[in-house]
Amino acid sequence: MDFMDIFESWEKILGLGKGHYREWVDEEICPRGKEVLLGLLRRMRGMEQKLNEIEEDNEGLRDKIIAIEKETRN
Repeated sequence: MDFMDIFESWEKILGLGKGHYREWVDEEICPRGKEVLLGLLRRMRGMEQKLNEIEEDNEGLRDKIIAIEKETRN
């Protein structure tokens, strides 16, 4: 008996019927939790932006290295 068998058994017991729409409901987050999450998201976005800038710089440096290698081969 796997998880879905157990779940379907409970659906029958509760009278929900097979394939009944299931919904997940979370409680409201406390104000401090919202502040913490928003701060973390801001920090993460800033870090992602910095990472993108570094990756762009790396691409430019990689192109310069390739150009220098080509020049030295000739």
